[in-house]
Amino acid sequence: MLTAVATGVSGYSYRLSVDGADVGELTLSSWTASGTLVLGRQTWDVRRDGWLGPFTLESGGRPVARAVPVGFWRLSFTLTFNEEVYDLRAEFLSSGMVVSCGKAQVGEVIVSGLFRKTLDLHGAESLPPEVQAFIAWLVARRNRQQSGG
Repeated sequence: MLTAVATGVSGYSYRLSVDGADVGELTLSSWTASGTLVLGRQTWDVRRDGWLGPFTLESGGRPVARAVPVGFWRLSFTLTFNEEVYDLRAEFLSSGMVVSCGKAQVGEVIVSGLFRKTLDLHGAESLPPEVQAFIAWLVARRNRQQSGG
């Protein structure tokens, strides 16, 4: 299980761990809809195309995964990775998300803690670590946006 815990009160930086062992960090930009993921010695960039466009996870300038915001409030996403399509659906009256592939639920992000500073991604172990971290980044950004930051 991947866990992301905010490292400060701002909610722009998170420490990543798997089963209690630190594996990296994720950061949200405070000025743009971008950020970085660091897992071990590798860094991935997250970029957004325009104001309302998709988010792209890149490694060395090469796209790895893409998340397109969907819905009226644009709080859910359609994630594409290795030609597989996943839905990240916002849960009603919750800051968490459900991850599905087709009709099968493959994971869930549970958000907890004071000011929603802990994200636990359950059941998505079939996805590579960088895609799991990208999902955590999307949820952290969505929650940051909802809180006015």
